[in-house]
Amino acid sequence: MPWLDVTDVLLDPMIAGETIAITRRQETIGSNGRSSVTTTNLTAVASVVPTGSNSLVRAEAYQSKGKSIKVITSTRLYGPEHDPSGNNYQPDVITWKGDSFVVKMVNDYTKYGAGLCEAECASIDTVDQAPY
Repeated sequence: MPWLDVTDVLLDPMIAGETIAITRRQETIGSNGRSSVTTTNLTAVASVVPTGSNSLVRAEAYQSKGKSIKVITSTRLYGPEHDPSGNNYQPDVITWKGDSFVVKMVNDYTKYGAGLCEAECASIDTVDQAPY
């Protein structure tokens, strides 16, 4: 187990921290078998960096970019999962710099700091914002 807690460095707004919005989506299945989703909005401080290929995808009927980001935060992020109480969740949606990203994968890094996790997220917007 690492002896160095890096939480202060990763989440310090003066160094790498940015505010992100998280939409938590709890799913329930009704007696009719249909799914309904209840959303909860949260904010968190995170270190956010672009990842992967952000190149243009062109097809006959549309064009879009495959934009993706990596988020490191001490706020627990959810992929498609259920908690110990049996509640089911759709993946969290992260809003960063005007774009929406769905959480694809979450890695547990609590050994580096309390509650610290890393998530890979992919854009769900048809057209993303231009860089600042």
